[in-house]
Amino acid sequence: SDPRTGEIIKGHVSLGSLRVRQDFLIAQGLISPYGDSDDNNDPMLQLALARLRQLSAHEIGHTIGLAHNFAASYNDRASVMDYPHPLVSLNAAGEITFDDVYDDKIGDWDKFTITYGYQDYPDGTDETEALNELITKTQEKGFQFISDSDARPAGGANPSAHLWDNGADPIEELNRLMEVRRVALNQMGLNTITSGTPVSELEKVLVPIYLLHRYQVDGVSKIVGGIEYNYAVKGGATTPHVKPVSAERQGKAVDALLNTLKPEHLKLSQELLSLLGPPAYGYPRSRETFNGKTNVAFDPLAPAESHIDMTLGFLLHKDRLARIHRYGVTGVSVVDLDSFLSMVSDEIFGMKSVDKYDQSLIELVQKIYHTHLIGLAHDSSVDISVAAAAHSAIEENSTRYISKMENTHAKYLINLTNQANTHGAKLQLPQLSDLPPGSPIGCNHDNRLNK
Repeated sequence: SDPRTGEIIKGHVSLGSLRVRQDFLIAQGLISPYGDSDDNNDPMLQLALARLRQLSAHEIGHTIGLAHNFAASYNDRASVMDYPHPLVSLNAAGEITFDDVYDDKIGDWDKFTITYGYQDYPDGTDETEALNELITKTQEKGFQFISDSDARPAGGANPSAHLWDNGADPIEELNRLMEVRRVALNQMGLNTITSGTPVSELEKVLVPIYLLHRYQVDGVSKIVGGIEYNYAVKGGATTPHVKPVSAERQGKAVDALLNTLKPEHLKLSQELLSLLGPPAYGYPRSRETFNGKTNVAFDPLAPAESHIDMTLGFLLHKDRLARIHRYGVTGVSVVDLDSFLSMVSDEIFGMKSVDKYDQSLIELVQKIYHTHLIGLAHDSSVDISVAAAAHSAIEENSTRYISKMENTHAKYLINLTNQANTHGAKLQLPQLSDLPPGSPIGCNHDNRLNK
């Protein structure tokens, strides 16, 4: 770059092969294509190439000065400077299709930003006024711009800016994606892998499908305790806008998130479980497999455990709960923190089971929820009112639900509460199964930053 101006003179972009592998695995798991032929690789190849075309345009955007815009998905793929998740759909026959998996052109936001940065105006033009008019046009069209620092944090507040998401309405997209995921999981089996592949390698295809919705969960969680805002400049064309998300919409987001924790979305079919054995010789467990507690054997609860922990980690993030409380008491928001936690508790302790597998998953959700509440109640970095609300929720849950259970599950929850009251922040909470890393960036190390 030119040290005087910062202008990029020459740049090199590295497109790691892991990106292609991950897209290939996602496509492979979505359609299980190897029933009739081991040569049916074209759907996966085309999806991976479509991603590389989009990614190439994205990186070129950086070289000419464009920043990420993680609100572009909210505006119907308005920019290649977003991180898009593959958009897969169900056709009329209920089959998964890749008809519009990645966009094949730059978006309207990109055209505005290039015009803003590179437009030459005729002599006599008031350039400041002309640029402000351009900004006004983008606002009139409903475009938003939210970049890295506001989109990446787990406790982020902007309800429109997320990585690896799709759809103008994150809630609707999560519900839709759960249906796509259901279809993909139901058809997963020997047809998912080619002949000659160790059957244990099926787990590596299962991981991105079981967690197909992980980034959409992140997006929906930001509606809870969310704040709508923009980047405004005094005297500029943008009017400052700061407003909490409505209580009704936050409630819908909570419902959508808790729906993903129901047993029917956590369990694996008996047919699939019968295929998921210990890894074959020469094919060890890796960053692409689940992190279980059953040694070499596949852990049938590890996928659910890691997903539950992730989802509740987003929903009960300390910053999110602090916003719910602090905006609530000032009258800016109408969401009450105690009522919010009561609603979550009612859903989690009100789940019904149809068999032993369901019951074990429900109890796992309840254990992890209880663990998160204890962590909030005894963490010195948590807002003191949030800690107080967590204490209150623990007591209320003990009275309303746990005390009425007569099993080892209830005894465990009671014992954990008593230990927390005795030892406080010194208590070592249970170590839960980590999610496999999923952000398709192409890192070679075991990167779990996007957990």
